[in-house]
Amino acid sequence: STEGSSVTTTIALRTKPSSPLLTQHEITVLRDAEDTYWEHLVSTKDEVSSTKSRFTYQRKGNSEAHLSDIVRYYEQYHDGEKRQQQVSSLVDKLLLDRVYPWVRDAFLSKEVDSNSDLYVYDAIFIRYNATEAENIGAGQPLHRDLGYVSVNIMLNSQDEFSGGGTFFENQLL
Repeated sequence: STEGSSVTTTIALRTKPSSPLLTQHEITVLRDAEDTYWEHLVSTKDEVSSTKSRFTYQRKGNSEAHLSDIVRYYEQYHDGEKRQQQVSSLVDKLLLDRVYPWVRDAFLSKEVDSNSDLYVYDAIFIRYNATEAENIGAGQPLHRDLGYVSVNIMLNSQDEFSGGGTFFENQLL
């Protein structure tokens, strides 16, 4: 809280390991969807779309896929198929039933209408490549997201890599 004020601003929260946002099956569905999308880009010679960011802070070796692009890809190339339905319903369920309520509870004042509209500014899958990252690490350079709230969901087990984590600039103050 700031001096002379009773207002407290939450800058970071972490879910408890006992309450993950996604089940292992849901993580597998999302990872398979992003892998299929990246394979599609490579097969259509559009590999640049996965390795070049729409933003300025993508590091060499990383790949990114915007959730909206993955959903659109499945709607266009796999419409009506079980996988397309799984991906679309999982994304809806994740946002509406888990992420939005968690964000409202963690960051919005209790006086604010609990049904206030929340919107996704952008949702990105990033595949980090430590081998190509050279000496700078496989993360993102320091940047500021443009949304009101940023939610990071790890889709790998902590046993699959070392290091990692999210750094918030305000943590230094």
